[in-house]
Amino acid sequence: MNKIIIPNTIFGVNTKEAYNKIMSEDYTKPVATPIINPIQMKHLDNPESWIMLEGKTHENYSYPDMLIDSARIVYTSNNSEFLTASQKLGITLQNTSKDFLGRDFIGKIDWGQAMKLNLLLGNKNIPQRMFVDFLSLLYEGISGKKVYNASGKILDSKFCEQIYEDIIKVQSPLRAEYLDADFKYENNKLYIEYEHKLDSNGNLIAGKREELSDWLDKDKNPGIDLISLFKTANKHGLSTSKTKSGDLYYHCPDKDNNSVSRFGAGSGRAGLNCVWVRSGTGSGLGVRACTEGAAAKNLGGKK
Repeated sequence: MNKIIIPNTIFGVNTKEAYNKIMSEDYTKPVATPIINPIQMKHLDNPESWIMLEGKTHENYSYPDMLIDSARIVYTSNNSEFLTASQKLGITLQNTSKDFLGRDFIGKIDWGQAMKLNLLLGNKNIPQRMFVDFLSLLYEGISGKKVYNASGKILDSKFCEQIYEDIIKVQSPLRAEYLDADFKYENNKLYIEYEHKLDSNGNLIAGKREELSDWLDKDKNPGIDLISLFKTANKHGLSTSKTKSGDLYYHCPDKDNNSVSRFGAGSGRAGLNCVWVRSGTGSGLGVRACTEGAAAKNLGGKK
């Protein structure tokens, strides 16, 4: 076997000295302890308000670790981003309602305006499956599971309960929010479009378009069981035949090419509505923001 001869120097570096230096150093991989990407931290005005959702995979749909705001988007008049977004949307943004905790939020915007608003503010919109997982996380947080905010602190179970009830509790005032789900009917098949983005002309374009499968294609009013939905929803976050009956109103998508998703609760009912019309608005109908974030397992303590 031929030996490999290493020269005494390479580009003026003594190879023997370089080898000895490398072998004498400790290259043990350091333990990663990031809290959150600094760029993302700069993007978040109040990291304490954002909740960590660890990335998940549902069949061929997956998402990375996310940060989800505990509140719907609130208008702040001294923020230039809102002025720019308002001008690009051609509408006047304003807070039109309050949530279960008395926090203001923007309403009276339709689905397309809501999706664009989030993107113009540098956020992402929440697909329906991710939203179901978010509710499940809050529910588990009430029961004692460690849930983290964007600063790496463990959330109090009472806070998880307050956010959960703000979303699902049947009580005034109406609190509703749009989800990133648009349904299309073509060639006798129903498709879902989500992960919307803005093109160079400011138009919404779907990042993903997939045929619906294994979904409940009839309304249940009432209803379906929300806790059961956490475990039985399909990869797109819709109810299935395995979902138990309950008191959550469920409206399945229509075949009118005008159906989008929203989730809301008020004095009379709470429901997942997948047949909301794109142009529909309401003072209590807003939108929640999310953005990519660090893994919860890196944010202090064991899971």
